[in-house]
Amino acid sequence: MTNQLLMNFRPTTRKTDPLTSKAAEIKVTNSGTRKSHCLLVLEVLKENNGSTYSELAARMDGDFYRMQDICHKRLPDLASAGYAKRGTVRICKIVNSPCQTWWIVN
Repeated sequence: MTNQLLMNFRPTTRKTDPLTSKAAEIKVTNSGTRKSHCLLVLEVLKENNGSTYSELAARMDGDFYRMQDICHKRLPDLASAGYAKRGTVRICKIVNSPCQTWWIVN
């Protein structure tokens, strides 16, 4: 996937969220961090189609828990933009509990 990923991000904060959450969302979106994280997750998903977010995080460089957080937040962004879709729920190989699988949209 190229870094020409076209994404119009939907707001993820709710009306009831504190202003700090809204400010953080604006910062991560305007800085380009949200898009770069989406690109990173999409690349790993392409190589591991049908994985859970924890399985994807385990295949990424860096701190597992940080990568898990990034995957958990950015997979819904990719789904909203039409690049990924939710699959079935199955037992995750990493956390050994039921988790959503994620798939590339062709």
